[in-house]
Amino acid sequence: MSLAVDYPGKAAFKAAGYQDIRVNSSYVGGQVRQHGNFSFVRVYQAGHLVPSYQPETAYVIFDRMIRGLSIATGDKITRSGSNVYSTTGPPNSNTTLKAPNRLPQVCFVRETATCSIDQVFMIAGGKGVIYNGVLYNSSSEYSIPPGLGIGAGNSGNGGGGGGSSGGTQEKNKTSEDGGAEGGGSAVALGARRASLLALAFALAICIGNL
Repeated sequence: MSLAVDYPGKAAFKAAGYQDIRVNSSYVGGQVRQHGNFSFVRVYQAGHLVPSYQPETAYVIFDRMIRGLSIATGDKITRSGSNVYSTTGPPNSNTTLKAPNRLPQVCFVRETATCSIDQVFMIAGGKGVIYNGVLYNSSSEYSIPPGLGIGAGNSGNGGGGGGSSGGTQEKNKTSEDGGAEGGGSAVALGARRASLLALAFALAICIGNL
């Protein structure tokens, strides 16, 4: 649509290429086609409300725009005369971002559709351990996500000191690890086990009737 705007610099704007928007020393927030004061910006990973998705990128673009700078680099530019600034780069913005690899599927005990039949029977039989609603074969399979600071500086005093705000990682264990709750909210494992056993029995009947 920007190419359809009829103004004196239309041809020069069309000839300008798409250039990366350097938001900071390590992040490219999008691409821009710019000639003088007229520009068209593409912001990566953003919806209609750009500042909600990419606040720093939106701030940098707005700041450079109102100060009459290069939106791509933040440098001073020539906006009039015979040597008006234009971005350089390809004629089209075709950059695509690669989605990260999918995480391994886990069994959420609150959504049994994520669990295999074997895992359903494991829960019903009181096997395995449950951390934050996810079933594991044993405690050794679970690792605290990095950066949470779990367990650091917990002095056991009710209020204060320099301990981490994270506290102890909540975990719900089944009987294989002693049947006790390790810091989580109190859950009647017997009732849970009974309901899951009933669910597993119902699933087995349904599968048998297929």
